[in-house]
Amino acid sequence: ASIRSFGAKIVENFLQGRKAMALSSDEQLRMTGVDFSFVTSIFCPLLHRSLNDYDVSIRSFAASALGHLQGSDWESIFKVLCVSEGKTKHETNYFYSLLEVCENRRISSRGDKSANVRSMACKAIGNICTTCISKSETSSKKGEEYAILPESQVVEVCKDVSEVMLHCMLDTTAQVRSMALFAIGNLALAVKERESDNLMIPLSTTRSLCISVYKCLDDKNEKVIGNAIRTIGHLVSILYDQVTPQQAEACAQEMTELCRKVACKLTCKINHAINDATNESTKLTWKQRSNAKRHAWGACNSLKSLFGCSYARKKENQE
Repeated sequence: ASIRSFGAKIVENFLQGRKAMALSSDEQLRMTGVDFSFVTSIFCPLLHRSLNDYDVSIRSFAASALGHLQGSDWESIFKVLCVSEGKTKHETNYFYSLLEVCENRRISSRGDKSANVRSMACKAIGNICTTCISKSETSSKKGEEYAILPESQVVEVCKDVSEVMLHCMLDTTAQVRSMALFAIGNLALAVKERESDNLMIPLSTTRSLCISVYKCLDDKNEKVIGNAIRTIGHLVSILYDQVTPQQAEACAQEMTELCRKVACKLTCKINHAINDATNESTKLTWKQRSNAKRHAWGACNSLKSLFGCSYARKKENQE
């Protein structure tokens, strides 16, 4: 097990380093001429099998490593999904195998019993959403953008990720809840930055996610709260920007109430930090003060997203 664990860690470090080089501004470090096809032909099958290893550390390294795959890797992986017959997507696509790991096996027929593995898997899913859904610059034509996944597959990925993360946000372990929020935040941001004219996430699903994330703003864990603040800003932005005039009219009261509740909750986070800074509140510990400042900063950014969405601007003009 120790040798397998060491091997899985090496693969993780290699993929992490390759990803860092690809993002480097130094052209010499990008290694554009290197053939990395062995990553999907050799590394990915090994990582896929390692997700079911009996050793927790190996499963954790494997989940984390899959989150460091590049867009070109996933492009090949999702193509295999399209041509494979007689097999489920969970058998042919490493993304869906990883998504299954996110859930708690103690209360589900699938998933993993280890909270550390589940949190690593959730974080990896968030990274993959950014890589595959957002538009990125092509390596061949500088300045030209393209997306790894076509919109039909993005809709399917959004549906499956949302369904799983709604469960993960209820996990008994704070670390898993935090990374589930991270994944949903990355998903929402990627969908927003894609700027598609088509609906990527159904309105009902986005509303369910907003409600679940809103509840996490009162979590007892500071990291969970921090990721909830970031995520709610991205979610409400795409929720209110994707709603049609007919839908907005049909559920105007509900939409307005959700907007008000989110804004009030985020404002409370800001007030908490301001009151501490002006000595108007009870003295906080250094750690509590640091968390309050971080949450207030995040709340300001989320409020910016909320007030900048089309629905909020329309309501302001109407009033």
